[in-house]
Amino acid sequence: MQERKKETSQEPLMSRDSLGSPDIRQRYSQESSISVEPDNDVILNVTQLTGGANDETQLQNLDILIKEEEILCILGENRAGKSTLLNILAGLESPTGGTIKYHELNSNPLDLLELTGFCSQRSNAFLGNTVDENLEFFALLKGVNVNIEEKRSQVGLTKNDGSMLVSTLPADKKVMMNLAIVLLSDPKIVMIEEPTTELDSSAIKVFGKLLKNLKTSEKKTIIFTTQNVRDTELADSVAILEKERNFTGTLTEVKRKILKGLYILIISIRDEESSREKIKKTVQEIVEKHIPRLTSLDSTTDSVLKYKVSSSDNKIELSQLFTELGLLPQIQVSDSFSKVL
Repeated sequence: MQERKKETSQEPLMSRDSLGSPDIRQRYSQESSISVEPDNDVILNVTQLTGGANDETQLQNLDILIKEEEILCILGENRAGKSTLLNILAGLESPTGGTIKYHELNSNPLDLLELTGFCSQRSNAFLGNTVDENLEFFALLKGVNVNIEEKRSQVGLTKNDGSMLVSTLPADKKVMMNLAIVLLSDPKIVMIEEPTTELDSSAIKVFGKLLKNLKTSEKKTIIFTTQNVRDTELADSVAILEKERNFTGTLTEVKRKILKGLYILIISIRDEESSREKIKKTVQEIVEKHIPRLTSLDSTTDSVLKYKVSSSDNKIELSQLFTELGLLPQIQVSDSFSKVL
């Protein structure tokens, strides 16, 4: 590895890479409610889980069942407890109640540290080093002997990407690099925090294909969190976190709940006022094509369009809608849900 000053991001390094230290293992062993229960299909069973540092991020009696080689999307607004849940599942935080059963573990529950990989939204990569140099460093830190080129290619990064400084990477490639670091130790369960936050529609589509490839070709079970309803299309099942109320089900079941007049689509027009009406008409045609029954909501400005979905048709393909809207550079699309349950 070439000598270069290791400039890190301003965000604190996560402690996931030092989980093997005796003090953390001892605390984890003493305080955790994680146990072992073999099962042929289910890899993780969460029952009546509670936890969180304060009322704003507290989990209340959460139940989740995750099967092997499944992609689970954890959907919730800011401070719904998504990060708290991932931290608990990864062994970084202790729950205050409930049980977590990892059915893949057949010996010491501390093997969870090798079974899971946690990809935090806060990167622990060195900004002043290249992608490949970071992969080499973290492989050494984790004590694994891997082919760096293969691990880079596993997430769709090229040789040219590997020679780029992390500080110069676009948002989508940073997500891929952080995921590659987690995959160095070949975990069976991969947990990813808010991976699509800075990705546009086309990048989200590519990321979705990567998740499906990791699931089918690499036999991974994947859990990721998001605030965006559109990201549910990337998953097999979805867990919705709302304060004091939660729901978990298949993508079809969750769609049925989201699309009962409770799904809000917000489109901001960034173009000049003179061409705004033409863009509005184009957007309206695209939205109505994919969601035949919807309600237009009043907006405080003519540069913002708001729609309330009033259809309960679970065959609606949100990913296709966002793909087409993503082709319009003059607009910015966001989504939200309110009182889904």
